[in-house]
Amino acid sequence: MSNGLTRVTGLEFDLLSQEAGWWEGKLDGVREGGEIDLEGGRWSYAGVIRWVRGDEKRSVEYDKALGDYAHKVALECLPISDGEGDVQRDRLRIDTRMKLAGKWDRGRYGEKVEGGGGGGITVIIDKSCGNSVRIGLKDGAGNTAALEVGGGVSGTVLDSGTEPRFSGQEKDHA
Repeated sequence: MSNGLTRVTGLEFDLLSQEAGWWEGKLDGVREGGEIDLEGGRWSYAGVIRWVRGDEKRSVEYDKALGDYAHKVALECLPISDGEGDVQRDRLRIDTRMKLAGKWDRGRYGEKVEGGGGGGITVIIDKSCGNSVRIGLKDGAGNTAALEVGGGVSGTVLDSGTEPRFSGQEKDHA
């Protein structure tokens, strides 16, 4: 369901995006601060994201800018680690930055393991799902699968052509 502000945001963005350099300026804001400037609450976040995701080219540009910001955040970790402050606080600051960088740019900062052999398999591990862990798999041919593990169930296939498999439990969890 969209409200009036969301609809106006999309229409306004369509008009503003015709101005030379406007969208690139918004992307520069993402690169610097990690988010699109909502003009002091003038625009709704939902409307902005819906507008960005509504166009493949814009969506890719936004994700690339967010990846650039992730790199900036990751680079902030070195001076923090070299500082002479509270070790626990600095470790928390570094861990937080690297976890966020891993979400914003999984290809560069996400946890992954390269498999050996023909083409290899990339494994991406997402531990931000509460009591469960999501594991994404991608082979050299671009085939993908995702698995969620946790919550008393050893494994649930999230997106693949196969049926979910569970270990350690005999009953059906449909």
